[in-house]
Amino acid sequence: MKNLIMMVIATLSVSLIKAQEPTDYFDFSDNDNQFSLGVGLSSNNQVSGSIGIINICGFYIDFYGNSEGNHRSNVGIEKYSGYDVGSWHIGYTIPITHRIAITPILGKLNWEKGYYDGANWGIDEDGIVNEWVCTESFTAFDFGANIRYDVYDSDNFELSVFFVGTKYSYGFGIEFALSFDNFVRY
Repeated sequence: MKNLIMMVIATLSVSLIKAQEPTDYFDFSDNDNQFSLGVGLSSNNQVSGSIGIINICGFYIDFYGNSEGNHRSNVGIEKYSGYDVGSWHIGYTIPITHRIAITPILGKLNWEKGYYDGANWGIDEDGIVNEWVCTESFTAFDFGANIRYDVYDSDNFELSVFFVGTKYSYGFGIEFALSFDNFVRY
């Protein structure tokens, strides 16, 4: 983790040095007319999962979730342990340079530990359904930041890598952005 933080600081430093004009910094017009989607991997101390990102005109939303050990439809009468984790965050993107942007994010995390009880089951349209019994749960306010670096940048689209770190989880992935100008002609 320490090496990752050092790598992010080094990348930020090099990009800030490369910016030539004072207008290259904090240009919020970079957020105008832009739509992006991102996917990646995320983890907390208990469970790994996937993350999805939507960014429209600088307004940021992410979703993270995983259900580890899903034994909802097992036919045995054992108890199958598992986790159920979900979180969401919102924020607004602050472009530091044309290639680097930081998004402060606020959100909520919900974490449950429990088991599927194979002895207590029912039937629905999907077949056998084992009951989920929650033994521990944790819901908390979550906060952090998304750091995005544009690997490829043109007038039509951008390809970026991102790192998300919050109090309870972290993640990384790729993001693909399009300009609304490509779809709307005046």
